[in-house]
Amino acid sequence: MKRTKLDLVRERPVFFHAKASPEVVRLPPAKYLTIDGGGSPDSAEFQRAIGAMYGMAYTLRAGSKQAGRDYKVSTLEGQWWSDVTGPANPDALWTAPRESWRWRLLIMVPDFTTKKEVAAAKQALHLRHGDLAAEHIGLETVKEGLCLQALHIGPYATEPESIGRMRALMEAKGLKPAGLHHEVYLGDPRRTKPEKLKTLLRQPVAKA
Repeated sequence: MKRTKLDLVRERPVFFHAKASPEVVRLPPAKYLTIDGGGSPDSAEFQRAIGAMYGMAYTLRAGSKQAGRDYKVSTLEGQWWSDVTGPANPDALWTAPRESWRWRLLIMVPDFTTKKEVAAAKQALHLRHGDLAAEHIGLETVKEGLCLQALHIGPYATEPESIGRMRALMEAKGLKPAGLHHEVYLGDPRRTKPEKLKTLLRQPVAKA
């Protein structure tokens, strides 16, 4: 009998699917691989972090598959803030110098993932590729709870248009930002035209 491969994107649609019109959702806790850094997304550090995250994600999945628990590697995500504006003022991120930006990259993993498995994947990755960036990857449970979400279609530079609609709904419902600006990358910028890129935008909120 063929084993079914776990697909988090399919099984947890609230995390990965949104409409162009903003809506309020409530997200349960979820486990992620994470790595923190700073600077422009065009920087070499950012690109190294992406490579380390995917290297770790696929190495972790290979170990899990050997143990009889196969799953699909999830999509890349990012939380963003700025040293200038601080994490409590997400709207101001777009006016801050890109060099002041801070980021946390994330890839969702199954709930059964353990820190011991992550440590073993780090060791395997280091032995194979000498990857030092992977040493900074951690395993965290993220609890965002009440959030606004919207699907942005187009270049990353035009995200403020979608964020403006999210802000309008936030104010209409008496809500305020209560966490980091969060992006889920549903399209690959290396293979997709900028005007067709799809990015799920998320903003944790609380009562104003």
